[in-house]
Amino acid sequence: MRGSVRYIGELLIGLGVLHIAVGLTPGRRQFGAMVREGVVDTIDGHPDRERAFWFTMFGPGLIAQGQLARWSLRRTGTLPDCWEWNLLATCTTGALLIPRSGFWFGIPQVLLSRAATHARQVRCIRTARHTNSG
Repeated sequence: MRGSVRYIGELLIGLGVLHIAVGLTPGRRQFGAMVREGVVDTIDGHPDRERAFWFTMFGPGLIAQGQLARWSLRRTGTLPDCWEWNLLATCTTGALLIPRSGFWFGIPQVLLSRAATHARQVRCIRTARHTNSG
């Protein structure tokens, strides 16, 4: 497992925690207003509340992705192809739709992960051929 890929889970968990903290800190006025108004149906039509809500709600998803990556890397030494492609699709779509965002930071991580996964798969195939040919 290569260096930066080894920590992709921790990076995503940290980013998720950061999303929650940053979403709640500046958004505390918006969340406070939502609570005072009874929470239910208090976001629609309020762009500041929408922004605070979605920024904060993205955090748990990032944490879950990071935990899955960490678990997979510890168990198998690699990440599932579907996980990498889904994260790449999410980051690319987000970066294109919101160019001034942090989605761009996910793309290099996924590409590094793909390269490491491919290198590991090739190594495993070569090792299996060598072992089985004897």
